[in-house]
Parts: sequence; structure tokens; C-alpha cells
Amino acid sequence: MSTEKLTLKTKLAFGIGATGEGVTNWVFAGLTFFFYNQVLGLSGSLTGLAVLIAIIFDAISDPVMGSISDRYVSKLGRRHPFMFAAPFPTVIAIYLMFFPPDGLSEYGLFGWLIFSTIILRLSITLFTVPHLALGAELSDDYIERSRVMSYNNLFGYMGVIIMHIFVWFLIFPFFAGEQSGQLYQESYTPIAIFSMALISLCILSSAYFTKDRIPYLKQPKHDGEKVRLRDLFQDILGAISNRNYARILVGMFFLSMLIGTHETMAIYMGTFFYELAPQQIGWLIINNILGYAFGFIAAAKLHERFDKPIVIVSTVIGLTIFWSASANIALLGLAPERGSWDLVVMIIIFGSIASACGSILHISVMSALADIADE
Repeated sequence: MSTEKLTLKTKLAFGIGATGEGVTNWVFAGLTFFFYNQVLGLSGSLTGLAVLIAIIFDAISDPVMGSISDRYVSKLGRRHPFMFAAPFPTVIAIYLMFFPPDGLSEYGLFGWLIFSTIILRLSITLFTVPHLALGAELSDDYIERSRVMSYNNLFGYMGVIIMHIFVWFLIFPFFAGEQSGQLYQESYTPIAIFSMALISLCILSSAYFTKDRIPYLKQPKHDGEKVRLRDLFQDILGAISNRNYARILVGMFFLSMLIGTHETMAIYMGTFFYELAPQQIGWLIINNILGYAFGFIAAAKLHERFDKPIVIVSTVIGLTIFWSASANIALLGLAPERGSWDLVVMIIIFGSIASACGSILHISVMSALADIADE
């Protein structure tokens, strides 16, 4: 590692990997629950339970993957072997998730959802954990790390934006009939194919175009020793004993509940609560574009002026207020008519502020974690 400024090529190469991760998470959080519940007919309780089981496996696999990657020794270093391997099981998992066998009973469909989503979460962990660790190792500089994570955040949201535009402007309107396109199973086939191709391209590109940095990265302290259960628990205890990390961990636990609920319910809110047409839901991406662009520009500047904990707390407050503002106003009967373009404009205004807060928050947390890793 070094404190010198990284080249634009390195930042772009690192960032594009987050596009693949963003696409994966958008498909998982934004479509999977709705697809199995509203399209395939699986009950909401079983769909939620299946997703919960997958997330529990994901939570367990993250520290395990971190310990394995930290101790791994190869010609490609500690991070890149897993980054190169990740897209293959990830795209297989997406295929399995959107193409379940015909004739499954409700509990058969429930089991299939558990199986495919566990594979998906474990597979993307192969990339996400080493990729974030790589971002922390690219530079020692406090502000440069914020810039690196800004690129990571920007490209991650680009994945969300690409999928949102593709799905809501092209696919769902094309398949719309007596019902909205999102309620037809056939509309999810091109979505699955497109997402699989985009994930593979972005993750492999990130791994390939950052491998020139391998000689400059930190080498493992453990000299390739095998990961033992005792070592894993020691790593976890060592992490949570750090007061700064423990604070972020607790905060992220509650924040993740907010984000997960919002992302899963977004398609329900647009379809049934706001009663918007697919194209109207498509235009809601404007709030993400405006918010994420502002966050990309502002995050590093805010970190130069304020401590990261102050930025994190402030943006959490802003996110929680403005993310729910449109729904709260509608529930109070003060919002424009459902299905109207005036309602779309209101959602975009509040959503843009929320997205800006969320973007800065994400950059701040990832940058702070990189700083804590040095402790």
C-alpha cells in the first residue's frame, strides 16, 4: 500500500466491480420477493422466511470469507482469486432463482427459493468481501480512501440505475397486458439473462483490471495457514472488541432492517400503494441519479471538513426522515392523487434528498471501516 494518489484507471477498475454487486443486490432485494409472492403464488410468510434463512447464511459466511481471504496465499494475492471465481456461481444462482422447476408444490417452491437464494448470497460474498478488502488496501491515505469508496458507491448505484431503466422502461411495459408487466412470469426471463451477463462482465473486468496492483498490496500475516474455527472466533472477537467497529456494527444492524424493508417493499408500494404505471415507476430513478451524483461529489469534501462519525449520524437521520416522507404524506391524505404525475414528482423530490443522504452514508461507512481495519 501507499499514500500516493491512485490513478483514475485503478479507481474505475475497482469501482466497476460494485456495478456487478449492485445488480445482484437489486435483483435479490427488488424482485425476488415480489416474483415468488405475487407471480408464483408463494405465501408472503414463506417467501419472507426463505429470504431470512438466506440472509442468515450470508451473515455467517461474511466473516468466514474474510478470514479465508486474509490468510490466502497465491500468485494472484489474497483477493483476486475469489473475485475471479465469484461470477460463475452467482449467475448460476440467478438462473436457478428465476427458473424453478415446473409443478412444484408450495413447500417445494419454498425449498427451491431457500436453495437458490443461499447459493446467490454465498456466491456474491465470494466477491464482495475480498473486493471491499481490496479497496481498503489500495491506499493508506484517509481522504484517498474516501475517493476510492466514492467510485465504488457510484458504480454500485450505476448497476441499480441500469437495471431499473431496463426493467421499468423496456421489459415490464413490453409484457404488460390486462395486468402490469411485473405480474407476468415471462417478463422475468430477459431480466435474468441481462443481469447474468452484466454481473459477469463487471466483476471479471474489476478483477482483471486491478490485478496490476497485487504487488503493492499488503501480504498476509498468517503465511497461508488454514482457517481454524478458533481463529475465526478470535477474528470476530478481535473485531467487535474495537469500540469504533462495534458502534458501526450496531448501527448497520438497524440500518440494514430499514434498507431491506424499503428495497423489498418498493415494487409493492409503486404497484399497489401509489398505483403507478410501469413507466411512472421507471421515472422514479431520477431521485437515485440526482442523489447518488451529489453523494459522489460531496462525500470526500464533507470528510475533509467533518469527522466521519458526524457525517454518518447526520445522513442516517436525513435518510430515515426523507425515505418515508412520501408514504407518510400519502397516509395523512395530503399527497396528490394516486397514479398521478404530480405524485411522481413529489416522490422524486423527497427521494432525491434521501438518496443523497444514503449515498454519502454508504461512502462514509465503507471509508470508516477501512480506517478501522488499520487499528
